[in-house]
Amino acid sequence: MHTCSLDPWTAIETSPVNTSFMMLMLAIHQDIQQKVYDEVSKLETDDGTFAANDIINNMPYLEQFFKETLRMFSPVQVTTRRIHKDIMLKDNKIIPANTFVITFIHIANYDPELYKNPEKFDPEHFSKEAVEARPKTSQLSFGYGARSCLGAKYAMLFNKMLVAYILRNYHLSTSVKEITKEHLKGDLCIKSKIGYPIKFTSRSR
Repeated sequence: MHTCSLDPWTAIETSPVNTSFMMLMLAIHQDIQQKVYDEVSKLETDDGTFAANDIINNMPYLEQFFKETLRMFSPVQVTTRRIHKDIMLKDNKIIPANTFVITFIHIANYDPELYKNPEKFDPEHFSKEAVEARPKTSQLSFGYGARSCLGAKYAMLFNKMLVAYILRNYHLSTSVKEITKEHLKGDLCIKSKIGYPIKFTSRSR
């Protein structure tokens, strides 16, 4: 049995921040952890490894879980862009060309018009049907278009591999019942005010 309580001040880059929240969400939501574990177990080879193809293409629920963690705890909170042409808003107001616009990603990620019950951690927010029903630009944690994050695909693969290998060996638990917006604080990246108290218990294999 191993106990891990990560210092939030050590998570100063996007990948460690996202990884920390992923582990905490698995520990809090035991039903979701079980679903991810079941998916991972089906794809494990005899020598305890995973085929790269399987990690990329055959773990849809794990991918939904990753994206839902990113939605609720997006490490980067704002993005700025310069508008190159006039944009008409819904209320007929116009954002003129050459205006610098700040987008608050965290606010957009909790928009009830985009996500049913946005305060609830639910990987089904990223089911195929749910994604197809939203605008392509509704999730901006990695940006969108030509200036989107170059490391988006790497981050997806890295975190899916990390979760797969951890869950095949450990069961995660925590005394934390939930993480709400009141538990978060802004810094270089978003962080948890209460840290990431997670207990790793070895699985019988």
